[in-house]
Parts: sequence; structure tokens; C-alpha cells
Amino acid sequence: MSKIPLALLGLLAGCTQVDDPELSEVEQLAKKKPGDCETYGCGQNSPEVEGRLFWSLHELGQYNDQNIRLEKYEKKIGTNWVTLRPDVVKGELRGMSGSTVVVAGTGVKDTRFTLWDATDQIRYYVTVASAARSNMWAVPSPGGSTQAWSYELTYWSDINLQRRNLCTAAGTPSNNPYEPMNPFHAVLFDDDRISPDDIAVYAEEKDWFTIGCAGSALAKLHLSGYTAASSKTLATPTTLEQRTGYLKMITGDYCGNGNAWTFAGVPLHYRDKPGKISTVAPGEKIEAVWSHKGALCLNTPRIDAHASAFPLFGSSIVDELTNPNEPWACALPPPCTPALYSPGYNYGGGTVLSTNY
Repeated sequence: MSKIPLALLGLLAGCTQVDDPELSEVEQLAKKKPGDCETYGCGQNSPEVEGRLFWSLHELGQYNDQNIRLEKYEKKIGTNWVTLRPDVVKGELRGMSGSTVVVAGTGVKDTRFTLWDATDQIRYYVTVASAARSNMWAVPSPGGSTQAWSYELTYWSDINLQRRNLCTAAGTPSNNPYEPMNPFHAVLFDDDRISPDDIAVYAEEKDWFTIGCAGSALAKLHLSGYTAASSKTLATPTTLEQRTGYLKMITGDYCGNGNAWTFAGVPLHYRDKPGKISTVAPGEKIEAVWSHKGALCLNTPRIDAHASAFPLFGSSIVDELTNPNEPWACALPPPCTPALYSPGYNYGGGTVLSTNY
């Protein structure tokens, strides 16, 4: 069976949940039609406007990779719409006039973004329907905070006046105790630039912000403290390599070549070397140790460990990963034997996280 093209799907939609074994509609569909899931398909929770997926915007109006730009940000004050400059700072959306903060916090409710899609020649009107605080999952350093902002974003367009949620699967409930975020909401985080093709955080660039819908890998990245914004909030710095390592871990990019090998709903626990976050229970088996290069050591991949629930990749993911006839093939890392792995992560400074089940 050929690999389901998951690199972008995995990154934008979020491929793992902590201890939530129930199959979603996505997995039910995938089991009925294995190998027939389009990259951006399967109904996953990603930002979408009229079928166009995107995940980043530039505050000053540069085009993103999908040829969509932010034209205007405004707030109705009295009877007039007042144009503001959007500014996302440490994950909080603000409306600025020069250097003055006009709206922030819950005050951004009812502000509106106008987006121009130069490819489809359509304007989209995205409204901040509500704003709320959520708890991050990570432990802060002294002086840090665990409070993150999230926003319900709805939109309508030139071709469809019906108001819909920007996140395609918004409102999908979760049994995950580590996901207290409102399922209708998305996080916004500043500066990190994401490459879905590589499953990597490749740069920090001023005036860009990313949209991570509830339950997605990008939201998990932020809530776990592995974005530039959440690192500042938690007062616990992270590097681009560490953030990339988290994305590769959460999407199952074992080879580090930008191919994801997991699905939403796969039971998975993880912990990081700095001790910021741990959902691992005593006695659990280790799946892998992760860095920005992918898996540094690997035992049984998570899908193979739950093959009865997720029989989507033929006989074994290992067979797929090592098939020399496939473009994603790689030399697998060594097993995570006691001589190579310990809770102290004796792989050195490049190690970020370990995964367990």
C-alpha cells in the first residue's frame, strides 16, 4: 500500500492526541478508503476559506505561500469602521494605531480582517467572534505564565455570505484532559515560519503570525511551549531545532524527510528533556526519541503498536519506511535499547522529546 500523503495534512491538522483512542470521522473515512486521502483533505481542523487552506498571514500585507494577503484590519467604533494595524505579540492579538494599543485582550471581539486571494480573485472577511484565555500544557519557568489567548474566527466571502468558522472541524469535542482549549477556537502565534513540506519551523520573521486551530499540530506546538511566542510567555526559551523536533514528533516524521506517519486519535504520550511537559505514565513503553532530524532511535511505530485500530499502512510502517522503491524510504534509526536510551536523554543536546504508549 502506498503512503497516504500526510505531510501537510499531518502538520496542519494535528496527528496525535494524548490518550484519546476513540476513532474520529476522519479515521473512519480513512479506513474505508485507505490510501485515498488528499493532502489537505479528510475533514481535519485547519484554517480554510472557500476550500483554500492556509496557516499564516503577514501583518503588513505581504502575500503568503497561498497567494493570500491581509488587506485591512478594522474595528467598528460607534458607527464608523476604524482601520487598525494588527499586531500579534506573545500570542495575543492587538489592534494598533501607530504605537498606541487601541484594542487588546477580549477587546478584539468583533474586529475584522479583510483578506484578498489573488489566485481565486476573492475577498474573505474574517471576524474575531470571541477571545478567551486557555492554559498551556507546559510548566513555566520562574516569572513565566501559562495563560494563552485563543480566538473564535468566523468568515464570509464575496461568493458566499453565510458566516462559517475559519477552522474546518471547529466544534469537534475532545476527551483529552490536556486539551482545555475551546474547540471552536484557534491560537495565533507570532514570528515562527512553518514549512509543511519539510515539517519544520525554519525561521523567525517579524510581522508574520500563524493560525493553529484547536486540536491541530500547530495548536499543540504553541500550547506545549514550542513556539517563539509561548516560549516568551513561559519564560523558557526554545530553539528553531527544538520546535522542529516537536513537529516531527507530533506528526510521526520518523525519517525527518517531511513525511508524516500517523493519524489524529492515535494514543500517544510524550515528555521533553527540559522537563517542561510530560504526559507519560509509569511503565509505558518508549516509541522513539526525537530531534529536528526526526527519530534518533525507534522501537515500534505508534500506528503499528495500535494496528488493530489503525490498519492503514499495509503490514507495517517499518516495511513502508524501508521500501527502496518509495521516495520516502530511509535507513531507520537504531532501536531505543537501554544502552542508548535513558530518561536523561543521553543522546546529547540535540534531543528534544521522547514518545511513549
